[in-house]
Amino acid sequence: MERLSVERQIEGDALLWDWRLALRLRESEDGSLVAQGTGTMATACQSNKNLGAPFVLPSFHRLPLNAKLPLADREEPGRSSVPTNKRQAVVRKLQSLGFSCLEGLKYGADLVVYEGDPSLVHGFFLCHCLDVSKGEKASPLQMVQWSRTAASVKKRVVLAFVEDQNSGSRIQFVQLTRDEEDN
Repeated sequence: MERLSVERQIEGDALLWDWRLALRLRESEDGSLVAQGTGTMATACQSNKNLGAPFVLPSFHRLPLNAKLPLADREEPGRSSVPTNKRQAVVRKLQSLGFSCLEGLKYGADLVVYEGDPSLVHGFFLCHCLDVSKGEKASPLQMVQWSRTAASVKKRVVLAFVEDQNSGSRIQFVQLTRDEEDN
């Protein structure tokens, strides 16, 4: 098996310069490791549709430097299977349900969740992660803001409530819905 060569990491995100590696990650067993193209291609330097290297692999995928492929759910003996970060726990849960996740900062969310390959389908919903163990709550104003943002980009809003327990993280998902009044 080949080892990944990650050029460098910026704030936890890995930059991949080899498009073949980005494609292999996408085509791995579960298909959930998606590196987003951020660089312009020489043939279409004004286009934002077909972006190339460098590819950014978000830190929430927990990709270790020099990891071996395939990367789907590899566990190391003696290590806790409890994710250390609430977003990582949510991403793992969503991936186990067949979804792909990308960074949601563009929409003011933690994650944008896709029902398939993000390069082929539109985002299905915006996910906001709340750590119940630390007392994180969503105010009514925040929920209205999240709903309006999601509605403007034709997506749904899902809240992921993460609670640390002795046996791992318990995650509950709640979808926000807007009741339309009859006129």
